[in-house]
Amino acid sequence: MGTLTVLNCLGYTGAFSLYSRARRLFQHELLAEIGRVLRCFSNVGRTGGAQELGLTSYCINRYGSIIHEFLHALGFHHQHSTHDRDNWVEIIWDNIEPGFEHNFKKYDVATVTQFSEMYDYYSIMHYSAYAFTSNGKPTIKPLQEIGYEIGQRDGFSYTDIAKLNAMYGCRIPA
Repeated sequence: MGTLTVLNCLGYTGAFSLYSRARRLFQHELLAEIGRVLRCFSNVGRTGGAQELGLTSYCINRYGSIIHEFLHALGFHHQHSTHDRDNWVEIIWDNIEPGFEHNFKKYDVATVTQFSEMYDYYSIMHYSAYAFTSNGKPTIKPLQEIGYEIGQRDGFSYTDIAKLNAMYGCRIPA
C-alpha cells in the first residue's frame, strides 16, 4: 500500500483512509450506506448535495470494489465505456441481464477521457467478462489476447493511478 501513497497524491493508504480522504474532497458531503443496500453503487462525479455511495456487505469486504465505487464518486466511468472501446472489447448485448444494459453504455470522448493513456484491460474500473450475465455466458470479450482475466478487483492499475493523478492535477515524484 505504501507504493500507492507515493504514486497517488490523494494518498490512499487503505479502504477507510480512502473513505476519509473522499469525505474531505467532497467537503463532508459523502453519504455512505454500508451493508444496508442491495448493490454497490455510486454516481459518477459530483452531482450536487451529498454524494451517495452504496457498499453492500459483499463489496465492503473486497478492497478493490471499494476503490471501484470511490473512483466513480471521484468522476471515473467504467473503462469499457470509452468512445473507442469497440477497438478493444466486444459487448455481447444478448447475454446482459435485462435492466443492466446501462452499465455497458459507451460515451463520447468529451465525457470519458483517457488522459492520453491507452485502453486498460487491467483497470479496476473494467468489468469482468461475465459481469451482469443473464445466461452464464460472457458479456464482454477482449479483442486481443491479454493473458489474464479482465475485471480485477485487487487494486489500482498503473493506468488508473496515472489517470487519477491527471484528473486531479497531481504530480508523481520522479
